[in-house]
Amino acid sequence: MKTAVISERLLELISERTVEAALFTTYTFEPDFFELEVIPLLLDQNIGYSQDERVKRFIVREKLREAELPIDVYYDLPTFRLSSDCSPEMEYLCHGVNLGNRAFHAKVNMILLKDRNTNEHSLLLGAGSNNLTRSGWWDNIECQHWEEIKSGTVRRKFINIVKEDIAFLRQNRATSARHQSSAIDLIEHFLSTCKGSNSAPQVHYYGLSSEQKYGSFVSFIRQIECPIFQQREWNLEIISPFFANDVENKEHEKFFDLGVREIALLLPIDEEKNALCENEYYENIRREEKIRWAEWEEETSNAIGLNEKGNRRRRLHAKIFHFSNGQQSWIFTGSINFTYRALHSNVEAGFLVQLDKLRPLLKPIAEDSEFDKFSDSNEEIPGNSISEEQGAIPELHLYFDWISKQLVGRTAPYKKYEIEILNAENEPVIRPWEVRYSESEYGGKTNGLENLLKNGSLVKVRGRNLKIKGRPEFSAHSVLLQQVGWSHKPLNLPNLTASQILAIYAGMSPERRQLMLIDAKVRALVLSAHGGELSSHADDQNTEQFFCEYAEIFNAFAKLKKVLNQALENDQSNQLDYYLTGTGVDSLPTLVNRTLATDCENQRLNNVTCYLILLSAKEIYSDSKFASQPNVKKERNKLLRRIRTMKSGDSLILENNSQESRKKFFKWYEDEFFARYKLIEDCS
Repeated sequence: MKTAVISERLLELISERTVEAALFTTYTFEPDFFELEVIPLLLDQNIGYSQDERVKRFIVREKLREAELPIDVYYDLPTFRLSSDCSPEMEYLCHGVNLGNRAFHAKVNMILLKDRNTNEHSLLLGAGSNNLTRSGWWDNIECQHWEEIKSGTVRRKFINIVKEDIAFLRQNRATSARHQSSAIDLIEHFLSTCKGSNSAPQVHYYGLSSEQKYGSFVSFIRQIECPIFQQREWNLEIISPFFANDVENKEHEKFFDLGVREIALLLPIDEEKNALCENEYYENIRREEKIRWAEWEEETSNAIGLNEKGNRRRRLHAKIFHFSNGQQSWIFTGSINFTYRALHSNVEAGFLVQLDKLRPLLKPIAEDSEFDKFSDSNEEIPGNSISEEQGAIPELHLYFDWISKQLVGRTAPYKKYEIEILNAENEPVIRPWEVRYSESEYGGKTNGLENLLKNGSLVKVRGRNLKIKGRPEFSAHSVLLQQVGWSHKPLNLPNLTASQILAIYAGMSPERRQLMLIDAKVRALVLSAHGGELSSHADDQNTEQFFCEYAEIFNAFAKLKKVLNQALENDQSNQLDYYLTGTGVDSLPTLVNRTLATDCENQRLNNVTCYLILLSAKEIYSDSKFASQPNVKKERNKLLRRIRTMKSGDSLILENNSQESRKKFFKWYEDEFFARYKLIEDCS
């Protein structure tokens, strides 16, 4: 049994390949941990990040945008509504799955990879016990198994099961996020191109829809198509942090029908030596035949680091079913607890694999062992019935597109609600809006919502049920509103000067750009008295003096236009949106704003240089290739007004400064500026 931190294992599996899409399913979800510690694993590993979380989040968000990496996260909606205290702060798709009294409890990772040398694609598929949380990836005792799917190297049956997973997730998507690139689409396309191999080893995978297919986990085990596994006389070791909440439960007896002769059940112990189960259930198991309480074998305990001095006690969260008979050893690792709902109704996932080593993981607890205290786990058993109050809360899926300024929503099938979105003062920023199962767009103004979303994605919603007589109201509660088009969201970003932005356009390396962005973020924190011990980097290039010649400005814009044309050719719409109409630190609208800014920090360029920058920006906005991009016309019209203001004011003074002369000069100059010339070679 190999041991590793989940994040370290993932890096090892990616192994210098490029991640093209990533999809995660989880029961509990911590967006802050996911963004700071998991997303960086999927990006270029040569990126250096700050230890300060605020600076790191800014850089991760920038790198995620540049990579245009689609990420989907599916989580259990009722659980998130009860426990969420933070929301996403960067762009990826989140889907809350609501299955009623069935928990969406599977922990599946799908990572689509591309080999940088051969361009061959493959899909890493992992399943285990670890939620998308700090404790799940770093702290707890967890289990996880990975398989890699390449065309022609795995059996068709395995590919088909993963396709069923994709179909299940597609059916439970929260929103279509119409213009958003989706990881599930890319992974589905890859699977559609995969060929199966009859000679490949069998993979025994319990997928997201396996409960519906087999009826129970025991039935899945019973139908394993492997002659070796069909041998009888098994000893079964069960490792689970949760047990049946019915103290008289006989769920273990179903395993005896598989040829199991004896079961060892791990008794979890906390730091104070309390047994983490109900006293009555403990005694019930003690009275049963062919099942006994157990503890870790010393070798296993050493392998998972429980005996190392100075280490704090790690919480057990692994779910393992280990079958052995002295001749072979099989282990199921996944999300399935030893509870009725996990074994029969929840959406779970895991792998059954054969081990090389034939050794037990557990040993019996002495018959005369006594425990002074018994303590239930503080965590709710996944799949327990939701409360009446929770059941009255409607299932709502909302998303807002910052580029199109569209607010879209839907609810569960056969439901219809009238909802309002409230601000911190409980005043509506979205007036009564009818939401049904089919996605509908809000027709009113969204200015108030935009201001609200600057603070996060959790919004307060209240309303009434239009399907019930009397239209009863439901109480105000938090809803995670999906945001897309983050390149146009007015984030709290550090300022670069116009010269620094032009220096980036002129061809700074990605490393140099990142250093400049980090320095700007640190400087902003220091100036706001929130920097702590942070200090900015020494900049060996004085960018304020960089553009001492007008030719360098034209060179910077020529290179920007090359980047834009390349993005257009590669269908990188996010990159185009960012630079042409976005709100990023070095987008074209930001450059225009910083060029005209009058704050002392900007060290404003001289007026002639400002005029040339505005004309260069106008040239890009006037390019017919970019005219169809969202909001380009709006930005161009805004820029034209600014150019007119500059020409009509006193910032540009001519020797002959009469109105007639100024009109003639600016017309002549701009005609020449935008003229196209051909280089004619002298053939004489």
